[in-house]
This record gives sequence, C-alpha cells and structure tokens, in this order.
Amino acid sequence: MLKIRTAVLILSTLVWACEQSEDDGLIICPTGTCEEEVQVSDDLYENGPDDELMISNAFIFDDCLDVTFRYGGGCGEVEAHLFASTGEGDSLPPTRSIRVGFKDDDDCEALLVYTKTFDLTPLRSGSHSTVLLQLEGYDEVLEYNY
Repeated sequence: MLKIRTAVLILSTLVWACEQSEDDGLIICPTGTCEEEVQVSDDLYENGPDDELMISNAFIFDDCLDVTFRYGGGCGEVEAHLFASTGEGDSLPPTRSIRVGFKDDDDCEALLVYTKTFDLTPLRSGSHSTVLLQLEGYDEVLEYNY
C-alpha cells in the first residue's frame, strides 16, 4: 500500500508541474535540468543567428526557461541559443530583453516542433529576487523569481 501511495504522490507532482499551451493544447512538462546557459552579450543579442521560428510556448521552472517553437526544416542541423542584452530596464523589478538565436542550415519545409531549456542564473540581479524577461516573439512577460 505504501508503494502505491508513493507512486501516486510522485505522479501527481509531475502532472501538476506540467502546463498546457493555450495556443495548441500541447502539454509541456519541465525536464528538471537546463540544457544550456543563457549568453549575456549585446553583440550576440543584436547580431547572433536569427533564422525564422515561431515561439508557441515559454515557461520558467526553477532556474530554467523552457521554450517550445516551430520552424520549417527536417533534413539538416539546427542550433538554438538564448541571448540576453547586458542592460536592465529601470523598472522594479528590473526587466531584461532576451531572444532565441536560431540557426537552421536546412532547406526542407516540414513544420517541426522543438523544445530547448536554458539556464537563467546569469540573469540574476544582485539587489532583487525577481527579473522580468521579455522574450522576443512571445507576447507574455516572463517572471523569473530566484
């Protein structure tokens, strides 16, 4: 009986951590680990890879930002990185501009869905416990609490 209760508790925890996208109904669950750290650089933010993509969902879980996006491809290599500008807005809490730098060396046209998870810890502000993130191509402001 104890094993069943433990399994139900673990399953409930996992399901409650998941979010359903309002746009397409996809259920997205956090991976628990970040794949890559955000790169804080004005040069990369302005001039880094910028191939076409459409962000369908983004959410923060712990110190990770999960971004799900669609792109045309299917027969080549792709890269996705998260770039942040170095400046913070004058608002309280501070605001940071971020964007997914996407490189698609692929001539195919299939519509694919891709999710990548980024570590946000380099965006922590020394005097605050919250930073608002404005992700380019995504309408909602994301609140990163740490």
